[in-house]
Amino acid sequence: MSRCRVVTIVNQKGGAGKTTTAVHLAAACAETGARVLVVDLDQQCNATTWLDAKAGEHDVLSVLLKQASVADATVDSVIPGVRVLPATSELAGLERHLGGSPGAELRLRSALQLTNDYDIVFIDCPPSLGLLSASGLAAATDVLVPVVAGSMELEAVARLADTVTEVGEALNPGLTIGHVLVCAADLRRRLDQDVVAALERAFPEQVMRTVIGHSIRVREAYSHAQPVTTYDPLGKAAQQYRAAAVELTERIH
Repeated sequence: MSRCRVVTIVNQKGGAGKTTTAVHLAAACAETGARVLVVDLDQQCNATTWLDAKAGEHDVLSVLLKQASVADATVDSVIPGVRVLPATSELAGLERHLGGSPGAELRLRSALQLTNDYDIVFIDCPPSLGLLSASGLAAATDVLVPVVAGSMELEAVARLADTVTEVGEALNPGLTIGHVLVCAADLRRRLDQDVVAALERAFPEQVMRTVIGHSIRVREAYSHAQPVTTYDPLGKAAQQYRAAAVELTERIH
């Protein structure tokens, strides 16, 4: 890879598959030999928990407060080749610390630009469009939106696209949604077929050809603190996330 790509995974809804997407794309990319970093910007800390990444003296809040570098705060995960910039519940206090501070949204980007240790970075954003998500978008070279089939209206994706563009104009010129990944789909159902078709009509360049199916194995993998690529390595879900990782790599390089 010629330079590090920062893929920010964003969706204003909870339960949209952001953390699932971040963890499994990270795991699949690491299998190919890529050096991967997952940045957990969600105060619920789900990516940190899933990857069994225990924060040490510093965490992502330390980086945002300029108390530590990315190198100081990153820790190992359960996946070889994947490091984590972990979150703790204290991340909920970021607005109190930095709300209104000039350039607060640019701190993560500046910190990531000082490290050359990774080929790809995945940023897992919270289900809101406040300071944390703005920080993730400001740092992004690419924006990926996971859409759970049947649960998100097309208009909501369009509104999110407008929001990303607006944030980009202020913090990261030229930023747009580059990739839409349909998740938890059952293409035997007419509703899911209609969702995919509608997305492809509205976002013909952004919708990825790989579709992630509904899988109980993914939920089981979370409870075992593993990605599905190691929990059920030969299963359909693992194969689909590997295919999505290959496709994403092709799209961003």
